[in-house]
Amino acid sequence: ELLELHTLGLDGGYTQDEVTELARLLCGLTVTQEAPADGAGNYQRRVLRFDPDLSDGRPCTLLGRRFEAAAPDARFDRVREALELLASHPSTARFVATKLAEHTVAVPAPEPLVADLAVEYLESGGDLRAMIHALARHPLFWDSVEAPRLSTPLDYGLRLARTTGLPQVDYSLREFLRNSGMGLFDRATPDGYPEEDAAWADTNGLMQRWRWVQDVPWAVRTLVPDMSRRYSGGDPLAWAQRAVDHAAVRLTGWTLGDSSNAAALKFLQDDEGPAWRRVDAVTQLVCRLPEANLK
Repeated sequence: ELLELHTLGLDGGYTQDEVTELARLLCGLTVTQEAPADGAGNYQRRVLRFDPDLSDGRPCTLLGRRFEAAAPDARFDRVREALELLASHPSTARFVATKLAEHTVAVPAPEPLVADLAVEYLESGGDLRAMIHALARHPLFWDSVEAPRLSTPLDYGLRLARTTGLPQVDYSLREFLRNSGMGLFDRATPDGYPEEDAAWADTNGLMQRWRWVQDVPWAVRTLVPDMSRRYSGGDPLAWAQRAVDHAAVRLTGWTLGDSSNAAALKFLQDDEGPAWRRVDAVTQLVCRLPEANLK
């Protein structure tokens, strides 16, 4: 899994013998349940540690690099060196670049974009922040704006939580992700959740978004400031537009498209009841419109 899913990728150029060699190098890495050293409290925490007594010190070769036999106290250094070797490999650069491009631009990712991001990875020493900056400057990234991607449940959930101040450990968010088929750490297979838009466009997935917004009205209403939730006279259409724009820009970074904006204004104007209640209702509608469901 380290070779296939996190570094080189399935076609990264490793052999089955190297899978075995790496497994021997990694022997000794383990996770334990440990109490605090000061004895405070009765809780335990999971700690990653290296146990020399469980390690294998025999010589081995990985990607052409010879690891000589090592005494127990020097074996963890071989593990670190192996990880650095994998992290700096050109196949890892392409693998990470492909994942980033597919998540943000298209599946499959455009080859020129992958190649340029892979160069950035190698030149920056694997700096993901530098890769994000390179992605944001790339013309192929901006070309993709014309064909926006559907947000995954995780993208949608975290965006709404962060924008509204809903705690990201909130039970309702975890339930939303689980009901949408993207529970945290719940993927049954080690390949990770799919990036294709079609995987998240089924009826259940979209209905879960609709329901979740309805379940957390106290959070959603914060998208519009209190002063804009009250109508104090003046042009009612201008007031309605301000309320819709507040919700849309805070949630998506942009105002709504013409069709969605017209629908939101009509909904707000046709609704009955006090101004604040109508604004709360249209804010929930904004969270359900196509713009709110796109990356």
